[in-house]
Amino acid sequence: MASNTSQQISNECAVCFRRFVKPKVLSCGHSFCLECLEAAHVSGCLGRPSLNCALCREVTAVPPSGSLADLPTNYELQSILEFSTEEVSEDGGISDLDQPFDVVLAQDNIVVVGNGYIASYTWDGKQRMIEKPVGLQPFAIAYNEESSKFFVTDKASNSVLVYDNGLKRVMQFGNDRLKEPRGIAISLERNLMMVLNKESGTITLFDLNGDYISDIRTGDLKDPWHIKCTQNRAIVSDAGSKMIKIYDLDKMFSMTHSIHTRVDGVDMHCRGLDVDTENNIYVALRAPGYRTQRECIVKYNLAGTQLGLHLDSPPPREGFKSYISDYPIFAHLDSIMEDTVCRPGKNEFRLNFVRGIRYHRRYDVPHLLIVDAGNKRVRNVQLLPDEPPEDIENAEEMA
Repeated sequence: MASNTSQQISNECAVCFRRFVKPKVLSCGHSFCLECLEAAHVSGCLGRPSLNCALCREVTAVPPSGSLADLPTNYELQSILEFSTEEVSEDGGISDLDQPFDVVLAQDNIVVVGNGYIASYTWDGKQRMIEKPVGLQPFAIAYNEESSKFFVTDKASNSVLVYDNGLKRVMQFGNDRLKEPRGIAISLERNLMMVLNKESGTITLFDLNGDYISDIRTGDLKDPWHIKCTQNRAIVSDAGSKMIKIYDLDKMFSMTHSIHTRVDGVDMHCRGLDVDTENNIYVALRAPGYRTQRECIVKYNLAGTQLGLHLDSPPPREGFKSYISDYPIFAHLDSIMEDTVCRPGKNEFRLNFVRGIRYHRRYDVPHLLIVDAGNKRVRNVQLLPDEPPEDIENAEEMA
């Protein structure tokens, strides 16, 4: 099946003469909007329902399901469309980072923690300060605006490390309570700090001075990554169960409900997480698997309704891979293609193993800082108004 993405560089469908929406590929290689194909005349000249290409008249059989939505998606074209409209990178972000893990905003600084370092940057990506503590293995970072201190979960020491605005370490706590600490969140109103423990699946509570309060044994966290809080909710991305889990802070962290992180019928691992000023949730999703997988940022409201999908990043050549998947003789080409095309840092636009994300407003315009670890960078992405997906997926209420 040939791809005609280059021929359709205008980004306009040849039927409706508008920007493509859900481009589908016919057997001839030409692409059209799903809605335009659904409005086309369907004949039966191949012994089953079929349609003719509006450009070359070649016949394409309707999928066995009878739904044109099951035609191959032109992921290459879709990625071009999305990256040309859904993101506006401001000041270029920060590049050439060594295994970045998380990011936070502190006054006019972007502070990044990565493999063996904590560093601050200007908005145009220039490094201001960097400290390289021996053995540092950070996972997440939070910032206390009142004390002007950074709190970093460190896997090497199983503790929380505290740094001042000069990135000098001033305190350490929790090493007698934490085991493989991950996400961290601060509630100034409650004088509360929440730290995720991967090994035990608990949420460990400290006050803002670092004094231990208690462990919350939720009994349901399988592989927690990040935690954020609203006025009365704690929100956890649990990659192991492929769910976002919501806890009531006023009811001893009892779980109110969970959100299945599912895109196009596929359950996705949820990792980086943040909440905007209206309590909407932004979460970084990645399809299961060790090779380069589909990744995207999805926006949910607190009730669990999916509001938007940003930076959808399918594996390169996804259309080609879909085409050959039914032919075992070509299976080895799939591995060769991923090994040569999907190396970290080589793909300029697509997401590649996102870790932390941070919502912020710059010049009153909503943005996300995205720790795009596989591409060794932190991206500053402007968010355009949401276009709700066709298939709305809601939260699963927990008894």
